[in-house]
Amino acid sequence: MVILNQPPPVAWLYEHPYATKKENGKNVPCKYLPIERVEYLLNRIFGKWRVEILREGSIANSCYVVVRVYVLNPVTNKEEWNDGVGATPMQTDSGKGAMEWNFVKSSAVQMALPSAESYA
Repeated sequence: MVILNQPPPVAWLYEHPYATKKENGKNVPCKYLPIERVEYLLNRIFGKWRVEILREGSIANSCYVVVRVYVLNPVTNKEEWNDGVGATPMQTDSGKGAMEWNFVKSSAVQMALPSAESYA
């Protein structure tokens, strides 16, 4: 619990390339913990864990993924789980609306779906 309730080391955090937040009236990049660090912590804390993709799909011009992360509780030795959802916009031609499917880039799903899974 001590590890889980601490903020991650600052060196582990990356600046998100798109997401921003307001600080002192200015837009600054949001920080996030990359998936490889999350997986490292799962390995160190729980030892045994797995991810199940429950569903995936699209809403407007975004791909979404719903996952369930199972861990083996080291205290009770019982499997527990938690669900997560993530979404990423699919790339479209500049200036085109979210529902204009004729202008979605050919590799949009290939790029967006893995990102959505990582966010989930």
